[in-house]
Amino acid sequence: MPGPLDLKSRHLFYMALYDLDSFRSQIKANGLLNALHMDSTTINKAMEDDVELLKLGIEWIKKVLFNH
Repeated sequence: MPGPLDLKSRHLFYMALYDLDSFRSQIKANGLLNALHMDSTTINKAMEDDVELLKLGIEWIKKVLFNH
């Protein structure tokens, strides 16, 4: 994505990489990971382990914000 992120994208970026508690809550409440088409085992593991959640957040950011 060329140029700076808009306000919403910056919020999502921060949440997924720095505010894991909010990211975890948003996954549960809003199904944020639906765009990744991940298996439930991977998602469940990430919901219990911050390191795995961070890895998942990185993949989510790539897909949602940067279309990779």
